[in-house]
Amino acid sequence: IRDSPIAGENTIGSATVQQQLRAAREDESLAAVVLHVDSPGGSALASDLIWRELNLLEQTKPLIVYMGGVAASGGYYIALPADQIVAHPTTITGSVGVIFLQPKVEGLMEKLGVGVDVSKSGDQKDMGSPFRASTEEEARLLQDLTDQLGRRFIDLLIQHRQVSPEALDDIRTARIFLADEARQLGLVDRIGYV
Repeated sequence: IRDSPIAGENTIGSATVQQQLRAAREDESLAAVVLHVDSPGGSALASDLIWRELNLLEQTKPLIVYMGGVAASGGYYIALPADQIVAHPTTITGSVGVIFLQPKVEGLMEKLGVGVDVSKSGDQKDMGSPFRASTEEEARLLQDLTDQLGRRFIDLLIQHRQVSPEALDDIRTARIFLADEARQLGLVDRIGYV
């Protein structure tokens, strides 16, 4: 866990968590694992890497996820492999979906009188750069990637949580829910305290 210079709060790195989860999976003295999740999400790649390790761990021993104040987006994504998901009564969860943030600073750079020169070996080598607007083709590619990641999230939700089609209609809109509604939708199994 470290302080993020951007977010200004504690963050974790996927490599560290993967290493700890791998150690827990291989530790024969552990009968089960309880993971406390309190996260609004973050990187889709980091979430997927942590999900993979948790999925492997759940195949070797019981995995219980206890959700704290927030378990949304990537924070909920990593909870999916759990045998049981327990939410605090005030847990905010859900946000099943993916967004792509692309900051643009070209106007700011212009106001500051700062120029940016880019040398690249292909037209899209600086795709997603904050220093220029995306082309229509790049915007389409980024949207396709975002849609693909969103479909994976929904597929994993269906695989792990077996939610009803009716609940899926409510969930897939990237809404957030308090614990009781999340339990009714099948996103969590129980509400309780740790």
